[in-house]
Amino acid sequence: MKIPRPKIIITMGDPAGVGPESVVRSLQILKKKNVPPAAFTVIGSKKILLKIPGASGILSAVELIDLDNVSEKQWKWGSIGRYSGQAAREYLDTALALLKQDRRSILVTAPVSKEAVQATGIPFHGHTEYFASMTGTKEFLMLFKGSRLFLSVLTRHVPLSTVPRLLGDTDGIKSSLFLTYLACKKLKGIDRPRIGICGFNPHAGIDTFLGKEERSLIRAIKHVSCKKYIQGPYPADSLLKKAYEGSYDAVVCTYHDQAMIPFKMLDSDQGINITYGLPFIRLSPVYGTAKNIAGKGTVHCASMVSALRFALQQQRTGHHKRPY
Repeated sequence: MKIPRPKIIITMGDPAGVGPESVVRSLQILKKKNVPPAAFTVIGSKKILLKIPGASGILSAVELIDLDNVSEKQWKWGSIGRYSGQAAREYLDTALALLKQDRRSILVTAPVSKEAVQATGIPFHGHTEYFASMTGTKEFLMLFKGSRLFLSVLTRHVPLSTVPRLLGDTDGIKSSLFLTYLACKKLKGIDRPRIGICGFNPHAGIDTFLGKEERSLIRAIKHVSCKKYIQGPYPADSLLKKAYEGSYDAVVCTYHDQAMIPFKMLDSDQGINITYGLPFIRLSPVYGTAKNIAGKGTVHCASMVSALRFALQQQRTGHHKRPY
């Protein structure tokens, strides 16, 4: 018996942000490229999605799970708050329920507001942490895939002042290094990846500035099983340049902006965010809710299109993940 392909599930994101438009316009673009909308399952609010020009044709072709959970008395483009955060959270939870039924499915999430979801009464630092918590995943990784850069981060959405303390967690660093190695193998198909790791301090602490952060990185590299594929820590500026030129398959960055500044300068249009290590593949565009342009028809959704294209690629490879 032929095994059906895993589903590609799309959540609409915050109903008052650019998520609805991103979803509809991306599916329209892919349809023009002969990708059938029926390849996708969309979770959201039909009446909000229908406010996007041309949405009716797309929505009639996809599998749509309409939660109908947005009150138009409260709703307004760009008006993001507790009500929209509650709706966005319900889309995520519905997706998780579907993913439990089919562990092979791939999830693509449109942007949500952290503050709006937090206003529903739960701690919410982002999709990455939420899905890890809800699935009991202890070891996971935030990745950014662009046209020429493949980056992971050792620390995520935390104040820069706390990064040195977090870099003292040698076991956490080892986990991130190993997951980066696995991501190169499974998502990029590279059996012997060249992975560089950035230092935290200027010049990676070489000579004058060597700090405890670099020492912690060196300790972790010595004791991780894939150490022969990892080089560094090196100065971030020169390492990222070499990665851009093709000398490295992946770069591990020590903190969020060390990765995101070069990444967004180079790949703000085409780049995507990947949460790796969950029981399923989770992808997203690299932009946020952009409430200042919500509903104006001006969102540049190339990053969302890239996320959906990558989901289709992974679907074709038959990528399987471990269960909850």
